Amino acid sequence: MYKVTLDPGHDHQSNVSPTIKSYIEGVQMYKLAGYLAAALKEYGIETEITRKNIKDNPSLAERGKLAGENGSDLFISLHSNAPGMRSNGTYDTTISGTCIYYSLTDEDNKELSDKLGEVISAKMGHKFRGSLTKEYSEEHSDWDWFGVIRNAAQSGCKAAYLIEHGFHTCPKDAAYLMSDSNLRQLAQAEAKVIAEHFG
Repeated sequence: MYKVTLDPGHDHQSNVSPTIKSYIEGVQMYKLAGYLAAALKEYGIETEITRKNIKDNPSLAERGKLAGENGSDLFISLHSNAPGMRSNGTYDTTISGTCIYYSLTDEDNKELSDKLGEVISAKMGHKFRGSLTKEYSEEHSDWDWFGVIRNAAQSGCKAAYLIEHGFHTCPKDAAYLMSDSNLRQLAQAEAKVIAEHFG
């Protein structure tokens, strides 16, 4: 049986949308994780979620290491994105699209990243901004920049991803992610891609 660790990013108070004040990244991604876990279960895939309760906020290291400790085949950290803040404290609300960071410790990770990115972007009605890797430093070029991905890979789960489901600073993306119905559809689409990828 395949096993997936899902990591709903942040906590229940983190990252409020500047355009839709009711949108909180840590809340909506927690909901998405629940829907995705249920959808994966339908394919016989076991899941574990890093945040057992909505108010939980484990460290990045704890989140990533859980995947290796529980023998997961796949680790996915669920997020929504935001561009850098302008000097006047505002954001460019026109920036949209999904991007996915995957662990550079296994070049085969890009295949699943591309598949997920295309499906998510099609569902959300925006462009796929690409599958990306980011090195920790010149000295540690074989380490991943993002703590959750790095700790998952270093704990033994090299199929590690961080998905940015659009930009919560963009009204259209945030509105999509505010809908429970949309989150369920997104979860079902992602689960199908994952199940097919693992055969």
